[in-house]
Formats: sequence, structure tokens, C-alpha cells
Amino acid sequence: MFDAQISAIEFTRCERVSDNITSAMELIQSGSYNSKKEIEEKVDLFGDGKDFVFVTRMTWGIMEVFQVQSAVGKCKAKRCFFVGQQHDSTVALSIKDNDRIFSIAGSSQIVGKAYLPSGTYKRVVIDGRPTNNSNPVTGSIFHSQEYTEFLDKDRAFEIAKKLFSAAFENTLTYDKIEDGKYCSFFDTARLLFSRDIVKLSNSRLRGHIIVRSLKGVVIENTCNLEDVIVIAPRVVVGKKFEGNLQIFASQEIVIEEGAYLRYPSTVTLIQDKMYNASCRLSIEPRAVVKGHIFILKPKEYPSLPTGEFGEESVVEGSVICDGVLQHKGIIKGTLSTRNLTAKTSSSLYDNTLYNGNISAVLRNHNCFDLLTDSKDKAKKIVKWAY
Repeated sequence: MFDAQISAIEFTRCERVSDNITSAMELIQSGSYNSKKEIEEKVDLFGDGKDFVFVTRMTWGIMEVFQVQSAVGKCKAKRCFFVGQQHDSTVALSIKDNDRIFSIAGSSQIVGKAYLPSGTYKRVVIDGRPTNNSNPVTGSIFHSQEYTEFLDKDRAFEIAKKLFSAAFENTLTYDKIEDGKYCSFFDTARLLFSRDIVKLSNSRLRGHIIVRSLKGVVIENTCNLEDVIVIAPRVVVGKKFEGNLQIFASQEIVIEEGAYLRYPSTVTLIQDKMYNASCRLSIEPRAVVKGHIFILKPKEYPSLPTGEFGEESVVEGSVICDGVLQHKGIIKGTLSTRNLTAKTSSSLYDNTLYNGNISAVLRNHNCFDLLTDSKDKAKKIVKWAY
């Protein structure tokens, strides 16, 4: 009888712990928990001094991560998860107002709200081919000046600066890496560092791990990467690679043909020199990025970074480009760019979308924005971490 009573008490305590974890997660997702401190905080869930949880908010690359822990007696539980926020999933395209009318050509199609220079567009003929669609913009059209980007760029630059100069206690030189390396998000992040070019081949890395090179990183399709951050001046994701990661580079990123970055991946190119005409991001034909792409530059830098999305490439999420983008694939989500360009064998067309598609309605409803400047919007769990 006594043992049965003890078991019943323990069961009740474990239920209470589970309920407290659930309540804490609901509090975070409601947007009511707005602490920006990256420290563990004790939270009185109901204000009665009886039910407490410990919440830790942390930044993992562009991602916002929460850890929730609870204990009653010997019963303990903890959860870790990435969160995002929903901005305006009805927006397909925004082009910065530069007093040059936006042109559409070929098989281009825009589905969703469009924020365009002068609040209009024109259909043009390129290489003797007229626009395929009589109505290439399906959705309301607004003036570019009415659009507000969701991304908190100041935080993005701050995060990138930290990552490119980061030093961790838990650091290994890359040549000492062990296959099958895993690091929990409840443990200190592990940095795998090299001064030379890193070639990730037959490597299995998962969790709270950063791979950083001072020269470049090449990721081959024999790798298995999950939740890992990769940092280098130049990063190449090899043909037919499949994984989930965050990429940060300052000079060049290439996602080769057939590569598949699973959600929630992020690809961030941040220009690091005032005059750097070669700062570029390329997504080759039939490559897929499920997540977000940011091509950013400080306001005071006069040279513009460039991006090129190849034929049949797919991006499912948000794309923000502070430079010039040539887009020939499909974006299932939102594109916000300074300029679009179209190149043919004989000509260059400014502020033109040629054979590219953008559809806000095709965006997965579980694809949420990251690093938003909103402090009160509800958050959604993007992915569980361990």
C-alpha cells in the first residue's frame, strides 16, 4: 500500500511537471514572454508561487531558440525548440522604389501582393518572345514605399559579426573531428575551427555545432548535417547534398545543382567590404532551399551584392536582397529586393523579371519568418531541438 501511494505521488508530480512545460511553451508562443536576455530565468507561471519553470532564450545563428526546464521532487523534464513568427504571407514581391518602372517578360508570373516602383508594371518583349501571360500579376499592386520588411537587419549584422569573430571554450581544430559528432543544445556550443579550406566529406554532424573556416567550406553530398552552422568567406554546397543547416558567408555562396536544403535552413550572405563587386550568391538549376535567404550589405557600402537563382530552382520561404537579383526559378513565398535584372546572350535588362515565378500562395503554412522586428506577435514552433 505504501509503495502504491509513493508511486501515485510520483505520477502526480510528473504530470505536474509535464503540465508546467506545456504551459511555458504556450506562454512563449503567445508572445507574452518577451525577455531578450540570453540567460536562464525563473518564471512563476501562474503568479501564485507554486509552479515554476526555468526558461532560457538563446540565438542560434538567425534562429531564436528556447529551452524550458521544470522539476517537482525527483520528476524532471526539459524541452528545446526553435521559434519563428508569421509576417505577411500574402506578399509575393517588393522592389525598392528607384524611379524605374518594373518590367515582366517571358513566362514570369507573380501571385500575391506586389509592391512595385510607381505602383505599376509593363510587359516587355525579350529575344523576340512576348510575355506569355496576359495578366502576369495576380493580386493587388501597391507602391514600393508602402512595404515594410520583416527582418531586423541591425540584429542580423550583429549576429553575423559575432559569428565571424566568435571564440568558444569548447573548440576543436577541424582535423580532430570525430565522425558522428553530436552536441546537445543544452550543452555549450562546439566550434570546429580551421584556418584552411574545410572539405566536409562523409561527416555526420548534428546539433549545437559550428564549423568555421577562415578560407572556405565545401560540403559534399556524402555529409549528414542537421542544425549545424557553417561560417566562412566562401561556402559551396555540393551537388545533390541534402541536409538542414545555416550558412553564413561574406564573399560567395554557391548551392550547386540538385542540392536540397531542408526546412528550416537559412542562407545568409553579408558583404564585408565596401568595394566588393564579387560578393555573390548562386542557386544553381534544380537546387531547393526550404527556408530563408538573405543577401545583405551595410547601408554605407556603395557596391551591390548579386544573386542568381537558376532555372527550376526552388526557394520556399522569404528572400531579402539588398543588391541585384536574377531570378529564373520559383519562389514559394516572398521576395523583397533592391533590383531585379535579366540577362540574355546579347543584353542586360534592368528592373526586369524574365522567366521567373513568385507565388505567396504556394508558401507552406508552417514556414515562419525568423529574426523579425516584431515584439508582440505570436511565435510558432519551427523545429524541436535536443
